[in-house]
Amino acid sequence: MRQVLLILLLFPAFGCKHNYYLFGRQGDVPPEDYRSIFLDSTYELYVRKVTKVGGEGHKDLESRQLIAATVESPLIEVEYLLLSDHHGNVIYFSTLADRFQNLYQPYYLGDGYINTEDFETILFGKMLNSRTFLFFSGDTAKHSYVLWDWRKEAEGGKINSIQEFVKGEFQLFIPAAQALQDSIFFKHVGPFSIVHHYDTPDARDTIPLQDRTIHITRDGKGWMVYFIFAQPIQNGYYNIKFLNDRVPFSPQIPQ
Repeated sequence: MRQVLLILLLFPAFGCKHNYYLFGRQGDVPPEDYRSIFLDSTYELYVRKVTKVGGEGHKDLESRQLIAATVESPLIEVEYLLLSDHHGNVIYFSTLADRFQNLYQPYYLGDGYINTEDFETILFGKMLNSRTFLFFSGDTAKHSYVLWDWRKEAEGGKINSIQEFVKGEFQLFIPAAQALQDSIFFKHVGPFSIVHHYDTPDARDTIPLQDRTIHITRDGKGWMVYFIFAQPIQNGYYNIKFLNDRVPFSPQIPQ
């Protein structure tokens, strides 16, 4: 789990951008034991943009500074955080860092659009309070879990630290300021939509999520996440699903 933590938030996973989902046709819905999350008006979106700074070459260091993307500092990754104080839910989406800087920069839809085409990792957690987010690696507190220390600020919020516990025992503490030169800051944005949009020059359609609902079901020993869209996104396919390797923690949502 320690490697997962470091990869998720502290160090970008470099590579050529590509999708991690499988297609499903209309009527291909989650099994009967699925759970659903309806993204009602209580959910607020926070966005963190990752831009590249430094010299030329594919081995340059990447910066997570909150700076505007430019030709010299292109956008290479976006992270989304959905928070509902009312439901106590935390939903996190990350995208694979685009090493060659040729996709997110020209085809980014804007801060109010969460594009499922770009997802790499999906996390579902709970708010223990306004400053502490909990993510389980199993179904009960007997398993390992992770705590994020969240601080709300005027224009958004930031993750100050991450703590790891294994079978209830403290294992690791990662202070963001010490691990990174830049803080893990998420900017609060206004209304949002979850959509599907291909990152290509000829992509014309931005298809919205049907009923603003995310579906989750078991996938062997792990979990699988379904996104069902209001219109077909390609060749009659209406939905996409991410398998358990994209959902590293047990979703903490109502049964």
